[in-house]
Amino acid sequence: MMTKRTRAVALAAAVALALAGCDDGGGSAGPADGGDTETEWQSPIDGSVWGDAGEEEEVEPECECSDPLCGIEYTCVPGEKDCLCGTTCDSAVYVPIGWGDYFKTYRCYEPCDGGGTCAREGDVCTDLAALSGPELCLPRIYAESGEFEIKVLPAGADYSIVDMAQVDVQLLVGGEERHLVMAFAMASGPPPMIDMVFMEPGVGEYYYLDVYIFDDFWAPGTVALTTDGTYQLDARLYYIADDGWMAGMALTGTIALVETTEPAMCDGPGCPKSIIGSMSLELYGLEAEFEEY
Repeated sequence: MMTKRTRAVALAAAVALALAGCDDGGGSAGPADGGDTETEWQSPIDGSVWGDAGEEEEVEPECECSDPLCGIEYTCVPGEKDCLCGTTCDSAVYVPIGWGDYFKTYRCYEPCDGGGTCAREGDVCTDLAALSGPELCLPRIYAESGEFEIKVLPAGADYSIVDMAQVDVQLLVGGEERHLVMAFAMASGPPPMIDMVFMEPGVGEYYYLDVYIFDDFWAPGTVALTTDGTYQLDARLYYIADDGWMAGMALTGTIALVETTEPAMCDGPGCPKSIIGSMSLELYGLEAEFEEY
């Protein structure tokens, strides 16, 4: 998991630097007359600004347990900092499956039972038994796209910005629309699979979506996230920032494979590509702060 995260961080940073170097005027990219040195990156989709500098550090306000929202998404550290007002530390999900060493700080969520109601609007009671975890009220995240083309590289290949594809995956997180505008794909495993990464370019804070399609289902048709043990696809959404929060895992969804090809190292118009369309994924939000490695 950390290797994939490091790879995506490095590639996104390279893309951001490449974009910053495109100066049609031929002049200096630096501020004039000693002006503001903070820079912002403009989305190529809607012109919005991502990664604003100088944001204040998050402060958890005091709250009373009479407030049903008290403690939700507050931080927790097993054995050091407990959750407030009966909320549950999501270390109960990560630690049993062996991911505890990856994180230093966790978040608190409202426990629930049997698909019950949740106090916070937009949260859904989510059974995490497959991850050896409890039922928690968690936010929903949605990823949607139309058709796009991605070159698939062989396992272990050295990739670069020339291997990236331009895409538009609309990401809805807490009512905010984001756009994952670049992607690459590579054969991976074990088990053998095609690993596709969709991301926002940036060096500050950005999302990237890691989608795995297992080899047995790498063929034209609809690939679905299943619960019957067939493992057609899996998807995880990461949020990269100074504090490195992991953001979500897929619950339901499909990807329509219009055309699939064997992985290949090549460039130019004759290079095989895999045309993939109609991505529609529902993920749940679950957060923990990465350790520095």
